[in-house]
Amino acid sequence: LTGLHIFSLVFRHIEADRDCRQADPRGGGGDWTSSGGCKTLPTPVGQKSLAGASDRMSRPSFAVIDTQAFVANYRHAKALAPGARAVAVIKANAYGHGAVALGRVLAAEADAFAVASTEEAMELRESGIDNPILALEGTFEPEEIENAASQSFALVLHTINQLDWLLAAKPRQALNIWLKADTGRHRLGFAPHELKDVHARLRASPNVDQIVLNEPDTIREE
Repeated sequence: LTGLHIFSLVFRHIEADRDCRQADPRGGGGDWTSSGGCKTLPTPVGQKSLAGASDRMSRPSFAVIDTQAFVANYRHAKALAPGARAVAVIKANAYGHGAVALGRVLAAEADAFAVASTEEAMELRESGIDNPILALEGTFEPEEIENAASQSFALVLHTINQLDWLLAAKPRQALNIWLKADTGRHRLGFAPHELKDVHARLRASPNVDQIVLNEPDTIREE
């Protein structure tokens, strides 16, 4: 599957948007406003003001998410790679901005979403989002494989344990697998010299449908 790219969308953090400020002058509450799709998300209060008196509390801060800009960022990312599909990464609750809320905003546009775990993926499914979803850290327990298959989640595979669990499982349908290569960062992934064998084992398994090799152009065998 060439031409398949992942883009982490850029969220606009602004102290106050004029329209949203008019709709919610306090910036609190966390509800959708009536000003065209802005979202106010309260943050914890209690930090001391950097410029205020030593024992005074700072005024509540909040982030305003311009959802029209959010969608525009996704479109712009796709425009940089004409013809490619783009996976919108909204892991860790969309980096604290609300994965379900932003997933719903982008659902009509996104080719797929990516989250950290199958638990995060299930949260999107249960909210009614039916786009393809990729779990970037794959499975943490063998039982997750059947859950992923039942919901058509794609899985990143980056450890021998995950490979063994997948090959031993009996899922109701084959899964799409993203094979992760360690290209030198030493975070996640198989070493380049391991990839040929791992790929062959995946290709021979009835549990695997499509295999995507992550970062293939940077792999060099020693």
